[in-house]
Amino acid sequence: MLCTDKTGTLTENKLTVHNVFDGTENPNKAHIILTAGMGGEYTEKQETGSHPDPFDSALWEALNQEQQGALSLYRRISKIPFDPVRKKNSILLKHQGKTFLVVRGATEAVLDASIVDEEKKKKIIDWVADEG
Repeated sequence: MLCTDKTGTLTENKLTVHNVFDGTENPNKAHIILTAGMGGEYTEKQETGSHPDPFDSALWEALNQEQQGALSLYRRISKIPFDPVRKKNSILLKHQGKTFLVVRGATEAVLDASIVDEEKKKKIIDWVADEG
C-alpha cells in the first residue's frame, strides 16, 4: 500500500515500509518485501547512476544486506512496465532453474490476476481498507 498526503505528493519524496500482509495470520514479512523488491529496478538504476523511485527505495531499505545481495541473483527475463490502464507492472525472473513472475500494483489489479482464493482476497481487501 502506498500512502500519500491529500494533494497526492509526498512531502519528502521518501517512503518507508510500515507493514505487510498476505492474508495469513503470520505473514513472512521478509519474504514479502524481498519478493516485492524483485519486481523493482533498484539495483539496475543504481548501476546506471539514475535514481530509483521512492517505492523501490523503500523496499530496498527494508531489506538487510544479505537480502539485498540475494536480489542480484535473480536474472530478469522480461518486464511489462507499470501503466495506468493495467494498474500493475510484471517482471519475469529466473533463479536456480526456476522461473518467477512478480506482479506489483493496485490491490484490485493484482488480486484479479492472482490465483488467491476468495476468502484470502477478502482478508487482503479488508486489511488494505483498515490500514489506509
